[in-house]
Amino acid sequence: MNRRNFLSAAAASAGLALSRPIYGKKTSSSALSHKERVDRALRGEDLDRPPFTFYHHYKRPTAQLEAQDHLEFHRTYNTDIVKVMNDFDYPQSTTGKWYELKPLDSPFPDQLATLKLVRDGLNGDAYFIDTIYGPYMTACFNRSRSLRARENRKRFKTNRSRASTNSSNSIRTPGTVR
Repeated sequence: MNRRNFLSAAAASAGLALSRPIYGKKTSSSALSHKERVDRALRGEDLDRPPFTFYHHYKRPTAQLEAQDHLEFHRTYNTDIVKVMNDFDYPQSTTGKWYELKPLDSPFPDQLATLKLVRDGLNGDAYFIDTIYGPYMTACFNRSRSLRARENRKRFKTNRSRASTNSSNSIRTPGTVR
């Protein structure tokens, strides 16, 4: 069996499996909305099918294009939750030295704009979640941009601490999308 035949058979099997209710009795309505499906799953109630999501990194230059791609993906693949990836650049120090990162009140303004556009584009149809990279990953990303092969651990820890502040500030940003 070649790869194409295997993938076709797997997709057909998955489609057949999802076409039948496997979690309890069939619900009273023939198809639940995205939010109803997620809410019922969280309450442990009967479902028409399990809720699902998957996502893709777009790395688009503007919030408008990033939001447009996320919404199109949601509508094309009928996901129950929209996972919005943060593909905008990480905050960096103004000096060019990764270990001199400063705390920012709103470290991801383009991501915040993307979230607002996605929220408005969904019209309450589905839940959405944001990807927030933690301080360790942010520090690693900033460090990897450095041309120096090795820096001392104290500088890395300082950057990680400042990245932690930026991650917290991103969550607490005034006007945060709800």
